[in-house]
Amino acid sequence: MEAGEPFGVAPGAVSQCRRIEAGLLSWGVDMTAADNPFEVELGHLVELDSGAEFIGRAALTHLRSIPVRRRLVGLCIDDRKLEPNEDIWPIHCDGQDVGRMTSLAYSPRLGRNIALGMVTADQAAAGNQLKIETWNGWRGATVNTLPFVKP
Repeated sequence: MEAGEPFGVAPGAVSQCRRIEAGLLSWGVDMTAADNPFEVELGHLVELDSGAEFIGRAALTHLRSIPVRRRLVGLCIDDRKLEPNEDIWPIHCDGQDVGRMTSLAYSPRLGRNIALGMVTADQAAAGNQLKIETWNGWRGATVNTLPFVKP
């Protein structure tokens, strides 16, 4: 920090909007120890066919063999610009609780509110219409594939 001081170097934070656009997850927000890699679309990083032994191998092998119950998805939220948020908001479909929104930001690039959320597997198809309870009441949301913006 001292070496960068003459150049105005200062601590920074990740851009919430760009993180969500890219589908990059935040530990403790978008995923926790209660989630598994197959639910948060990181199953491609789990190497169970290598033969290597490691802690958790049996649990991951079991999880890979059963259908995923929920999935992390992108969401486009109808509303005027909403402030960035990492509070968990409920997601509903036809009045039933189907998940939770984990991260939200307004994307100037896309001209809309975008979010990440965990929903039941049967609600995870792109284009599916859901409702999210925001600070401003219930808003419509459309399931979107990730990433929102391809690199």
